[in-house]
Amino acid sequence: MLISVSIMSATRSRSATEQARETFAAQRDRDHAAGERRNRVLHVGDEAYSGYSEIGGDGKAEATVRLRNLVFTVTYTGTAWPPSLLGPHTPMPEPMARRGAVMLAREIVRALVMCAACTSRDAPTTPAAPTWPTVLPGTHPATEETPPIVQEVAAGPGG
Repeated sequence: MLISVSIMSATRSRSATEQARETFAAQRDRDHAAGERRNRVLHVGDEAYSGYSEIGGDGKAEATVRLRNLVFTVTYTGTAWPPSLLGPHTPMPEPMARRGAVMLAREIVRALVMCAACTSRDAPTTPAAPTWPTVLPGTHPATEETPPIVQEVAAGPGG
């Protein structure tokens, strides 16, 4: 796992949040231009998307998030379990890798929101509620990435 963070500062002509929006959009456009499939992620920060690729036998998912004046990316990589000792690695499946990256991103957002000094609240330009950009060509519509609900079934007589 790798977490990279960019903290934007205000300039004379732009707020820190506007700087972060521009940085997030540029990163999203670069990822899109690289041909990687990206999904918008709902309810994580002000804007977020996730992507998946396979590199060197590992499955790699990334969740990129903008929260106020911060832009961060969680990179979550791995192989399927149990690993094959003698054969080639099997990349971590896309749904599992994406869930891991998004879950970690969601926890980071929760921690940052609780820390008043961690992000800028340059109020006049910060939207009251998260705004979601339109779906770009080649991207996928918004999907909520949450783990499935597991129900336990009580064993009946003789079970």
